Amino acid sequence: MFINPLVALTAAGSSLQTTRSHLGSDSPILCYNPSYASAHPFFPDCQQLITRHISPVSADLTPVVFAHRSSSQPGAFIVPRAWRVGTCMVAIDVLAGDSREVETWGAVKKAAIDVLLTCVAEGEGLGGFVVTGERWGLQVEVRGSGKGAAGVLGIDKGAE
Repeated sequence: MFINPLVALTAAGSSLQTTRSHLGSDSPILCYNPSYASAHPFFPDCQQLITRHISPVSADLTPVVFAHRSSSQPGAFIVPRAWRVGTCMVAIDVLAGDSREVETWGAVKKAAIDVLLTCVAEGEGLGGFVVTGERWGLQVEVRGSGKGAAGVLGIDKGAE
């Protein structure tokens, strides 16, 4: 039986609050409460990051396998991975217990935009996350990163 870890986190009284569903699904967008983090993402930084730096538009509808290095999936996009522009960071990862997930870059962008509009656009928003994918196992997070230059962060490459 699959137990959605986001529901478990919410029920456990974490620093998250459920706001609305993502992509018309049962997967909630969870926003961080003010006690969670101190870095506030700046909306224009996040908007630029999502629209310009998360995959080429031509790849938006092509299914992609996202996997941890240990899963040995040929041609997979290795996660966890994070991108940063200014004060904003977008991170993706396959949830614990899953070695791989299939999703399109278009859906990843849509998930990030949903989190941005729901959890950052209010001005005091600290970001949040949602899960997506064929098995609801790919987490997409938008949050503050502190001030910094644009870059790609990965488990195998560090800052580029």
